[in-house]
Amino acid sequence: GNRNVRSGADEIERRHQTECQRAQPADQRMIAADRDGVVRRAYRELRDVGLLAGTLALLIDSLPADIIKKLRFKSVKWDIGSYVQGQWAARTKKFIYYFVLLSLFIGGPFAAKSLYQAGTPLFPLGVGRAMVNPNIDQDSVGWDSLLRSTKDHLGARDAYGYGRSFENFVKHFWLIAVPDKGVNNKFDYPVGLVYLLFIVPFLWEFTASLRKKEFSVTPWFIVIYWLSWWFGSQQTRFLYIPLILMFIVIINMQKYSSKILLAMLALAMGLNFLSVTRAHQKDFGFKREEVLRVEDRQVFIMSQKYLQQGRHDVVPTENHEMAFAQFPVIVAPERLPYVLAINPSIIASQKGAK
Repeated sequence: GNRNVRSGADEIERRHQTECQRAQPADQRMIAADRDGVVRRAYRELRDVGLLAGTLALLIDSLPADIIKKLRFKSVKWDIGSYVQGQWAARTKKFIYYFVLLSLFIGGPFAAKSLYQAGTPLFPLGVGRAMVNPNIDQDSVGWDSLLRSTKDHLGARDAYGYGRSFENFVKHFWLIAVPDKGVNNKFDYPVGLVYLLFIVPFLWEFTASLRKKEFSVTPWFIVIYWLSWWFGSQQTRFLYIPLILMFIVIINMQKYSSKILLAMLALAMGLNFLSVTRAHQKDFGFKREEVLRVEDRQVFIMSQKYLQQGRHDVVPTENHEMAFAQFPVIVAPERLPYVLAINPSIIASQKGAK
């Protein structure tokens, strides 16, 4: 029970203290830092999505009328079925304004950190292309670890999905919605029933707008985004923005604003609720820390002790699962792609700051 968890946490803390006392020379041991927790990774993904969306919006806004005509489109619409006529430029600028503002507010600090530490605002893309930090030693252990981590991140592109052939592309519209093993699938997890209600009307209306030679901004954004996802890392988490925009586009169309659609949507949401409830029913009635894994609970208890004792030192550990740590940690050994080696000088500066 809790007594075993606390004793486990005490044992881990004793190991940490022993590790500090018997630290080996820097040239014999790889020291690593836990760069990414669960929350940091989520914010990083949101940052990339926001910056990409803002860039695409800027490109759309910069399309002159003559280019639209050369593409043989007869008219420009913001949405399918909602002709904008004269308001497109104003709405596009408003769209760009909010996207850029939110991207800078949410992703700006993370992009700046990436630029300073990896020479690129969009790690792992273009690492070392914009070296603004003169203190980076490209011959160091830390930089070599960062480059190898970059390769691992880019290699994850082919770790999801069923392939990239035309047949796989056609099949993925169904396969992405349903599990194929337990509650999961090869796209990381299924997007569910709500998506199935909207994907067919969206594809129908988008092809109809092409036949009418109408340039619909939001649907085109969804399609371009989806295609970039298909040729990138096929994880469903990266489809949140186009999925939500797809729902908004279809619901705003008068022909689909019906009681039948609302009833089907309510049924789909209800089934999703039952599925989520069933999956988490064993956790109901417990405190938040009690539903954590044993190793996470140990880190949670260590955090409580660390804060109660008013400590400010860096804690060494071999456990790379430190997402719940509320104290600075040094993780060793290196575990790519998320636990990177850092230079021994950083360890020395941390010890000198105690």
